[in-house]
Amino acid sequence: MSTLRKKMHLVITIFLIATGSFIGQTQQQAKNFINISMKGVYKVQKDILKGKLPASTDPAFKKTVKYQFIAVKLYNQNKFDEAVVYSYKARVMVVEILNATDPIAKEKMKITDEEKTFFDPAKVGDTKITPKILNASDSKRIDDLNTTDYEEFRKLELGIPIE
Repeated sequence: MSTLRKKMHLVITIFLIATGSFIGQTQQQAKNFINISMKGVYKVQKDILKGKLPASTDPAFKKTVKYQFIAVKLYNQNKFDEAVVYSYKARVMVVEILNATDPIAKEKMKITDEEKTFFDPAKVGDTKITPKILNASDSKRIDDLNTTDYEEFRKLELGIPIE
């Protein structure tokens, strides 16, 4: 192999390794972010089950669940940046719901300094739930969900499995 070909091969190999590492890091960061938001969603459901939150919380909570559900869906489509934005929206709503009942959990849901290295909440635009992002059957499934039914609630895919 000529020296030029060896150098090109080396450059291409380094590029592929670096790119793969960057994509993997972004994927891992998105997974961690989504799973922290998932814990917040489950905390709200737990407080609903314990009667700490009023029934009037239900519509806001279901919207929160939709955002988190979309985040997982986008993550599974390798759209990590978009997934983090929707999970962030879910996390913000969790904080709003937990505001009065659990200040400690609310603190745990805040964006960490580490998360700010790859995500800037100030740059989040308007995130809408559209049929293109959440199909009608999934939307109806969440709308019809009995949030006090632990088993049914846990069937929703709201987090990323840890390998």
